[in-house]
Amino acid sequence: MGGKGGVSSTGTQSVGGNAYENSGSTVLKIGSGGGGESGDAPYSGSAGGGGFKVNVSSGVINIFGKINVSGIKGTDGDKTDDSGGGGGSGGHVILIAKTLNLNNGIIQASG
Repeated sequence: MGGKGGVSSTGTQSVGGNAYENSGSTVLKIGSGGGGESGDAPYSGSAGGGGFKVNVSSGVINIFGKINVSGIKGTDGDKTDDSGGGGGSGGHVILIAKTLNLNNGIIQASG
């Protein structure tokens, strides 16, 4: 099961969506865009995170910085009826290597 959205102003919350693949899959996916708000057209959903795949199956991957494939946060709307668009889901990172060195690196895929 995938993640679920936040609690609405009326206290309701939707069920989580389905996960795209299992953790062992090497099929690269990107994050889904957030849902738009139907009453206030300018508040569309935000973009989902990107995909990042490196395959050096017989080599070494060294990460010294940050890989960020996070989705964009949702919008606030017009403040009169909590009408903002939803945030995008996190993206997908696949690293295939004989040796993976994170070196205090960060991999982020939030949404």
